[in-house]
Amino acid sequence: MRYCKYCNLHYNTPLDHCLFCNNELTKTNLENSQQMMEQTYLYPEFQKRKNSKRFLLRLYTFLGLIAIITCVYLDLSNHLEKGLSWSRYVISPIAYLLFFMSIITSSKKSIQKIIYLSYLTLLFLVYLGSIGDSSVWSIEFVMPLGLISINITMLFFLLIKKRRHHDYAIYSMLTSIIGMLPIILLFTHRLTYTWPTITCFLYSLTTFLGILIFTPEATKEELKRRLHL
Repeated sequence: MRYCKYCNLHYNTPLDHCLFCNNELTKTNLENSQQMMEQTYLYPEFQKRKNSKRFLLRLYTFLGLIAIITCVYLDLSNHLEKGLSWSRYVISPIAYLLFFMSIITSSKKSIQKIIYLSYLTLLFLVYLGSIGDSSVWSIEFVMPLGLISINITMLFFLLIKKRRHHDYAIYSMLTSIIGMLPIILLFTHRLTYTWPTITCFLYSLTTFLGILIFTPEATKEELKRRLHL
């Protein structure tokens, strides 16, 4: 058995020099070596930390599901032939908060949480408008202007986060593609106000083309590698 007095390490090998400091190893007698081999080390017992956030999320999920089932039952028991009416206004905020808390407590990256929460909030507002008497404000204003806001946010991160440029370039491209989708409503749905949807499409298309043109070559190669192109 050999010993390094500088690193305080024992070597059970025929090495002559320490692997860390390269100083010469000294030999130890057999008795000390045997005692060292038989020595036991007592470490503190591992204690798993309790995650209070997970418990609160499960508790809220349980209570939320009970509230949803109760509201659906009461609503259908009075208006079974008409389907759900007032309960949709109660169910949607509860479901929104469930998904919101699930995203907040997840282990995803901060930028991913921002994206998911933004689209979740936008979807919630559009749904509230669709179940009301008029969906003009949600479909024709909130949705396109909300998509523009999300796109601007991703572009802002893309410009200031130089060290992870390729990650934010992917997010900006995805948000730009999603921002161009509402243009389908111009061909399949009669819109009262068309300028928000057209503005959203043109801005998203401009952002997408700008990323493709002005992105550095190193970032483009990284995008191709990640997207398997």
